[in-house]
Amino acid sequence: VLVVHGAAVTDEVLANPFLRMVSCARGGPVNVDIEAATQRGILVCNTPGKNAVAVAELTLTFTMMLIRGVFTAHRDLLQNGPGGSAFDGAQYFGRESRSTTIGLIGLGAVGRQVATKANALGFHVLAHDPFVPASEIPSVRMVSLEELLRHSDIVSLHARGSAGGPPLVGAREFDLMKPGSWFVNTAREQLIDEAALLDVLERGHVRAAALDVLTSSPEGASLLNHPSVLVTPHIGGASWETLTRGAQMAAESIDVALRGGTPPYAVNP
Repeated sequence: VLVVHGAAVTDEVLANPFLRMVSCARGGPVNVDIEAATQRGILVCNTPGKNAVAVAELTLTFTMMLIRGVFTAHRDLLQNGPGGSAFDGAQYFGRESRSTTIGLIGLGAVGRQVATKANALGFHVLAHDPFVPASEIPSVRMVSLEELLRHSDIVSLHARGSAGGPPLVGAREFDLMKPGSWFVNTAREQLIDEAALLDVLERGHVRAAALDVLTSSPEGASLLNHPSVLVTPHIGGASWETLTRGAQMAAESIDVALRGGTPPYAVNP
């Protein structure tokens, strides 16, 4: 049994005649050649949703910082120093959760965690997911993508990325968002058109954005330095609990397989 996290498990690695199983401690085993493993009769397991709590908590942290203008106020203090009244011109007035609608694009493991926590904080929650016909979470209303974009004060992205596909949120989607709304991406950088996001930020159509992922393109660099964008270095799943949970799930799959059963997280059962 080979246990990995991010190491590449190629056909060359899988050619080991003693290998019977690969347990990959990731939500998506993109570093494992699944087709080659299946052809060789090697079971592959992953650890779906291991980072869902951590990513959801970062998403809600971003959300609260955006609607209260926390990082804008912090930047202003760094640039101008303390002084005056925070009430002058209402420049730092924000929104409370109970008067705010959050729209979740994707209602998988992370999206469900965000929805549950957002409900507890009092947000109105809309969600769109073509693979989830109805939500089991109270007070979450499933809507079309267009309705979500038009009616959400803050749009948060929780879909799985696919290499080479078109962005899920591009110029049309950003333009459909409410004027003065906010945008959060803790999913994958390829899911959005970064040039289109820059455009709506420059026009003020989207008030601010919080991103845990960026491309290395010129557009990504511009977003990193944009005064209305908060960026973190892909720390969504960076918690000790995520690491522990991934190890436990990987070990569980191995235990079930050794007992002759089909592991609950088998990718190619």
